[in-house]
Amino acid sequence: ANFTRLPATSRYCIAFRTGAAAVAALAGLTIDTGDLSPAFDPKVFNYSTTAPPGTTAASLDFIPGPMLSSVSIQGVPVALDWSRGAARNNAHTVTRLTPGWNIIAVEVTAPNGFSLTSYTVDVFVASPCPKGHPKKPPAAACLLSLSPDVGPVTGGTRVALQFPAGQLPVSGNCWWCSPNYNRFQPAINAKNPVCNFGGRKVTAEYENWSSTSIVCYAPPWDGAAAVDVTFSLDGTTFSAAGGRFFYHAPYSPGNLTTAPSTLRVATQFDAIVPLTGPSFPSSYKNFAALPAQCRISYMGTTAALYIPPSGNSTTPSLRCRPVLWSYMSPGTYNLDVSINGFDFVPVPQPITFLPRDSSANEMSYTWFQSPGSKLLPATDAYCVGYDISPEADNATLYNLGLGRLDMKPAYSADVHFYSASAPYDARVLEVAAAPAAAGATVVVNGRALAGMCANGKFGNNVITVPVLYSGVQTFTVEVTALNEINRAVYTISVDVAPEPPSVPCPRGYAPQPPGFACLQSLSRGFGPTAGGTGVVLRFPWGQAPPALGNWMYGQQSAGPTKPPVCSFGDSRVVGSYFGDGIFCNAPALVAGSGSQTVPVTFSLDGVKFSTSGANFTYYSPFSATSFDPPLGSVSTGSIFEATILLDKLVYLDNAVDAAAVSSSASCNCDGVTTPATYLPPGGNRSQPALRCNTMATSAGNLYLRVSLNGFDYVTVQTPINVLPSDGAWQSPNRYEPTAAARMLAPGLCVGYAAGPGTADASLRGLELSPGATMLPSFAGSVLFYTAQVGWDVRQVNFTVVPNVVGATVSINGAPLGVSCAGGAIAGNVFSAPVLFTGLNRFTIVVTALNGFSQATYQVDVYAAAAPVAAACQRPYAAQPVTACLRSVTPGLGPVSGGTQVRLQFPPNQLPLGPATWYNQWTFGTGVKRPVCRFGALTTVGTYGSDGVSITCAAPAWPDKFRPETVPVSFSLDGSTFAELGATYTYHSVFQAGPVLGLPSPAYTGYPLPVVVPLTGLIFPANFSTTDLLTTSAECTLQGGGGPAATYLPSHNDSTGPALSCTVLVPWYYPDFYWQTSWTLAVASTAKNSFPCNNQSASRVPTSRSTTDGTI
Repeated sequence: ANFTRLPATSRYCIAFRTGAAAVAALAGLTIDTGDLSPAFDPKVFNYSTTAPPGTTAASLDFIPGPMLSSVSIQGVPVALDWSRGAARNNAHTVTRLTPGWNIIAVEVTAPNGFSLTSYTVDVFVASPCPKGHPKKPPAAACLLSLSPDVGPVTGGTRVALQFPAGQLPVSGNCWWCSPNYNRFQPAINAKNPVCNFGGRKVTAEYENWSSTSIVCYAPPWDGAAAVDVTFSLDGTTFSAAGGRFFYHAPYSPGNLTTAPSTLRVATQFDAIVPLTGPSFPSSYKNFAALPAQCRISYMGTTAALYIPPSGNSTTPSLRCRPVLWSYMSPGTYNLDVSINGFDFVPVPQPITFLPRDSSANEMSYTWFQSPGSKLLPATDAYCVGYDISPEADNATLYNLGLGRLDMKPAYSADVHFYSASAPYDARVLEVAAAPAAAGATVVVNGRALAGMCANGKFGNNVITVPVLYSGVQTFTVEVTALNEINRAVYTISVDVAPEPPSVPCPRGYAPQPPGFACLQSLSRGFGPTAGGTGVVLRFPWGQAPPALGNWMYGQQSAGPTKPPVCSFGDSRVVGSYFGDGIFCNAPALVAGSGSQTVPVTFSLDGVKFSTSGANFTYYSPFSATSFDPPLGSVSTGSIFEATILLDKLVYLDNAVDAAAVSSSASCNCDGVTTPATYLPPGGNRSQPALRCNTMATSAGNLYLRVSLNGFDYVTVQTPINVLPSDGAWQSPNRYEPTAAARMLAPGLCVGYAAGPGTADASLRGLELSPGATMLPSFAGSVLFYTAQVGWDVRQVNFTVVPNVVGATVSINGAPLGVSCAGGAIAGNVFSAPVLFTGLNRFTIVVTALNGFSQATYQVDVYAAAAPVAAACQRPYAAQPVTACLRSVTPGLGPVSGGTQVRLQFPPNQLPLGPATWYNQWTFGTGVKRPVCRFGALTTVGTYGSDGVSITCAAPAWPDKFRPETVPVSFSLDGSTFAELGATYTYHSVFQAGPVLGLPSPAYTGYPLPVVVPLTGLIFPANFSTTDLLTTSAECTLQGGGGPAATYLPSHNDSTGPALSCTVLVPWYYPDFYWQTSWTLAVASTAKNSFPCNNQSASRVPTSRSTTDGTI
């Protein structure tokens, strides 16, 4: 290296003193607040003392050691005078002492200028005894009324308990409306009041904008009943009597009648809505006092009259006078009704408003009067007393400290949140607190402070708490005033430094309050018994676990997670996280037949499920047969109303909640999806029906599709004749699936561990022994490793150390009992046999404390082959891959066989990948051909060149007059078949034709809607999914591709089934091919075509040599 040698002269030196000049010490130290503990010794550097209450300053006298030493106190230099050979001016006053611990730092610098010694004096300033005050007669809060006093048995009704002005001890945050606002400090909270509904207690709250009411939500109840509602301000002492609350059974609104029948924007009208089911307890008689209301699409409520059953009417009804305000647009809206002014139920029948009448006068509206609340008697039985002595509501602290830790900010009575830092080796913390008012109680993390007064000092006000965790630990100091109502909560967050990596069993992080995912709504609560309905379980904003990385909330994923699990009755399915909720496909109904309602619960970790949940109702397969009344021709771009009859009662219990079905039902016409209303049987209609307003965008014979849940659709068998229109197009109300979710009662929750480290599923250490070195070197963020061992190694040992204590570890499915005791880790070594030559794969799964965050590490250990061939050479490991059948296309075909059936699989599961340009000549050679099994019949198939499919020709069915639906399975080796499979339906050979509905003449370039009768088509007796045919049926023209066709089980112009389709001969065909006639063929599946003809049933069905079907 290059360097420059300097000359040996004093110019490059610094002189310093040694000996006594290098000593930095004090010869004496006293403080005027009291004696030091221990007694002063120059070699002892830490002291403590106590000071009486109210001390704000302390004077320190000190004697420096060696002459010319310098001293600073609290960082401020003391101006010592050494002019007479000894130090003078050696006293210093420290100010700004506060109750609790005060640390005074004294630093001594030796005469040499750089030797330094530090002394500390910890001064504890005691707290004074809080002064008492003479008591006054207690005040009382007396209940005036309940509003409303009725609600459904499902619970959730918002009930307001009214009190006279000035009687409640705590007002709302409303200075302009509170007579006792000056007594209420916004930073001081109060205990939540409690309501007691007939023995069921619920937490209440003081109404935020009023000083005269308490609000609580009625709990669910078992059947219609009348219960007394009492209240408590401190959660302990309840009023002796209370108001009466009446639970009623749920109800469903029927179709409303309006006067006038034609409604306009900004014009008031009369509405009468019949109700089914609001069963009240027998003791309820005052129906005239019901605070009933109605509203139009959440816009402005109006009072309504409840009309009990009377005369010829066997059901009650509501009458109101609503109005759609002038700033709203004309169109279709829904009316909501409520018999208590809070719980609204939608009327299933939509109402349509025309544009506003310019002559309408908005000032001429008249309304029904809402009845007032029933007042309770003015007796003491409805009252609860509380202390109003001076300082009885004072829940502040005189002081708050955290031992010798520096708490920030400094304590102030109106500051409620503090923080501090502690070193990693801290084992205990001291929390000191003293109340400002006599009689107030202090609780620290659930432990009461045993404070007491003696000699004017408040003692025993320190609680020692252990430091059990690294990271942030929260200490909650709760002060309850003498009146036992007012309270203040102070929070101290202490960040304890994590222990260094050298500690093998580090302290975990402090447990935080658990997170909760609470099921708020369920979209698509109805589905067919065949299963497959996409159900969405939604949660409130921000409740999805942070580890999931929900982009809607800006959360970053902490790593992979277990998939959630949904339970439909006794059947469980694996779901996926979806936005703010969980998506699951409903399983097929296993037990029973017809409609059945099952509970739906969920789990985040696959183990712990919610104890209750929503319901999912399975309905029987149905057909949509016709329109009632029949539809005439409609025009493109025009909205029309359609009422579609369903062929049978799809629900086992016909008293199904029609409003709930209507919340998700929909129609789809020509790609436009609109909401629909479910109409149970009633009146002159013995069948259920769906009603919707929809629109067609293209001309021709179109088929409407309907759904009860917005997911599973059925095609209406009667076509709609749509004519072209040049007029202005209208815009229907489009269907929004998220609007279909119904809010559920609170409490359907699953808890999970939250806070620092709970989602950490990483490892701190991973080692492999003996004789094996992992590559690359271990790092917590690296998940894949390899290692090599000799041919004679029969066993390897894994040593794992989770990054967070409490995380669980499994290796190749075997759990390890990792534990920490006394700072030592145990149960973290796993011995695994090396069974194979070559690859031995070990999968290490770490599950975090929350139960669902996971990390998966993979270690591939390669064992060398034996040097000399042996008779019992260790085999190579089999690497299992599962091929899972995803779909079968098509799902039906003729009994004559030959249908090319395609079995679809996920990528990378079949033994052959996709054919490419470099292997297409040898694709599939040297590999057994797969085998398909149709019932008991087998046929050899081929691998598709796409690498994800197997194609087999369906074998002929032996009984050509009795087709059946058979299970379809497959085998890759010809012997091992999948246990479960799809189904394949055989149908009879049929004839097609003649073509019906052809215009004469027919022109090229124009769509031709036609119907083709099918003669001799027979399905198995138990085959009911006829809508499946529409998904695969086709019309083909002259052997080329063609449009999809709709299967009609029956048709007006034929006695049997038929196919309907619209074909088009392009205008350029005749000029290009010099042909003027074209043969039409129809297909029951996408692979099997049959010509239109009038020949006998013995004709070969695949022949195209016919002229009876020409166009």
